Amino acid sequence: MERYIASKRICDKNIDILKLDEETLAYMRDKDIETIRDFIGVQNKLKPKYADVVKKKIKYLIQAMERRGIK
Repeated sequence: MERYIASKRICDKNIDILKLDEETLAYMRDKDIETIRDFIGVQNKLKPKYADVVKKKIKYLIQAMERRGIK
């Protein structure tokens, strides 16, 4: 699994802003992952099913911020 890196501006945001489905969000809460920084630190230890969903959502968040000129 490829390791994912995000900017400091995004890292401290709560994982809730990614609008994850209930199953994925429950899994993240169970693993005590509250922020995107927490996810990045443990992404290689998570199940690929859930990690891939979160990575995709982070990627979309970064693209949306870049379109708005926020880095």
